[in-house]
Amino acid sequence: VITDRSGNIWVGIHDGGVNYFNPNQFPYQFNKIDFPKSSDTSLKSYKVLTLFEDVTGNIWIGTLTGGLLVYDKKSKILTRIHKDSRAVMSIVQTKKPDFLLVGGSNGVEKINIHTKKRSIIHIKKKDDDKSSFLYVNSIYIDNINHYWIGTEGQGLFFYDPQRLETKNFGIKEGLPNEIIYGVLSDNNGNMWISTNYGISRLNVLSNQIKNYNQWDGLQGNEFNYGSFLKTRNNELFFGGTNGITYFNPS
Repeated sequence: VITDRSGNIWVGIHDGGVNYFNPNQFPYQFNKIDFPKSSDTSLKSYKVLTLFEDVTGNIWIGTLTGGLLVYDKKSKILTRIHKDSRAVMSIVQTKKPDFLLVGGSNGVEKINIHTKKRSIIHIKKKDDDKSSFLYVNSIYIDNINHYWIGTEGQGLFFYDPQRLETKNFGIKEGLPNEIIYGVLSDNNGNMWISTNYGISRLNVLSNQIKNYNQWDGLQGNEFNYGSFLKTRNNELFFGGTNGITYFNPS
């Protein structure tokens, strides 16, 4: 779910495509977007996972089986980018307005929103690793342009795009689990990480990790994909299989 710059609310549904409505108009009228009627494909067949509005107002759509799509709100045309079958789990804005980061089954990619050209960002556990394959669940870019990348079973990655430095955090470094669903920052120099076994707090200066589980009041130990949010009041929300955990880390 996202709210665009005009106040419209966009809802991506796993088996129902994408719909949007104006919350200030009554009665509510949902509008569905899809490929032209002449197409033999429907958006709902691709299973929507994530939505993002770029600086031009266009809506980018990450799917489970159809890769990356973009909806031009002015022309009302939905286009499938690159036409491959990769999963796209996360779409975020970089510090450069013309570029997005996209995470999923192809690792981390940088996309130019105008040309639609993409380039893979190679992130490895070690400098001598031959393989840089990551299945990415989430990407977070902090205030100093460092990337925090949550993966499906390979832990959390820190990546500095200026120095091309990488650090991996897994069970060995103190995490309770290496399936990472969401990453958010607080205002005290910590990253908060939802996993398949609780929530972890990582101090970015000391690299110390403190873990929390259901005995600390969490909704449960297992959290979920795409279910994390930092509010304007600096509260952190993490959704899981038994509900929502929220708190103010300050």
